[in-house]
Amino acid sequence: TAPPPLWSEKAMKFLQWSQAQLRTPGGQAARDILSGKGLNEETIRRAGIGWNPGEHGEDIYRDRRGWGLPHEVHRDGRPKRLWIPQGIVIPLQGNEGTRRLRIRRHSEDGPRYVIVAGSSMSPLVLESVTGVFMVVESELDAWLCWQEAGDLCGVVAMGSAQLKPDKAAHNLLIKSEKILNALDYDPAGARAAWKFWPEAYGAKVIRWPPPVGKDPSDAWQQGINIRDWIEAGLE
Repeated sequence: TAPPPLWSEKAMKFLQWSQAQLRTPGGQAARDILSGKGLNEETIRRAGIGWNPGEHGEDIYRDRRGWGLPHEVHRDGRPKRLWIPQGIVIPLQGNEGTRRLRIRRHSEDGPRYVIVAGSSMSPLVLESVTGVFMVVESELDAWLCWQEAGDLCGVVAMGSAQLKPDKAAHNLLIKSEKILNALDYDPAGARAAWKFWPEAYGAKVIRWPPPVGKDPSDAWQQGINIRDWIEAGLE
């Protein structure tokens, strides 16, 4: 489901602010992480990625109702607040505006990725003129594959190996000629790759993890040419 209109409005304003922060000297560490994952400047801008430095060096918290979300409380009666942690801001945008804010945190405490409450869980779909799609987990991996081989295939980023395509993504995948399944090379990715995907889309699904590392970014960092790897899967 799409987030409430007020949420999308607030998320868009926050995203625009974070995009400006990425271009400041304080955003250099975030830019270094992105370039270290193989993303060039054009792709970073196309993806709409930003940087949240927080407020006074701390994570941002907001009243949920101010973002169009229902009031909720913890077990001890304290009101739940909207958590927007410091880190790299990875959006999902559509015709309705901003639909998701995913934050890649720098902190080693707690989860590496946080989805801001109210976000849509729809996958990121980067379409192509071809009838071929590659399926990955991370949006950053998806943008890397699209950057290197967007003319060869579309890319779908699920966000997690356990998540399933929504209706829009399913309609594209069911009509596709081939699906290269590059979910992470780990137990969770393997379970989904060998069960749900072939059951849902049949023999056109080819399990195609990167030759080294657990995902495309890992492979790129270890010297793999992403376009060559995708071309080999298509052949």
